[in-house]
Amino acid sequence: MVIDEGDAFVVFADHTIPPTVKAGDSGPLTSATIYSDSTRATKVGTLTESYSVATDTGNSLLLTLLDKVFDNSNARIAEDETTFRIDTSGNISFVSSKSTVFHINGQSLGTLVFQ
Repeated sequence: MVIDEGDAFVVFADHTIPPTVKAGDSGPLTSATIYSDSTRATKVGTLTESYSVATDTGNSLLLTLLDKVFDNSNARIAEDETTFRIDTSGNISFVSSKSTVFHINGQSLGTLVFQ
């Protein structure tokens, strides 16, 4: 999969989302290479995506997708955590999204949360 975000061009490796999950499940989903533009001439970083599943209610689970972005020196520069509620009927609803930007020394520069 390829995503053109205007100021970055992201190329994801092939991946498969698990067809079923249960509370306590977690693991890697995919990785991606981030380029400066669609020519793919200049690599500017990488991205990893993982998931975790937590108990919510007797009828639902919370699925969290975690994207970590690294620059070319492998310093973490951003994290995006998005959580969805999935009920036993398969209905999916948005719960929250949290984005954090990091300084090259690893210190958080700020976090933005949507709920």
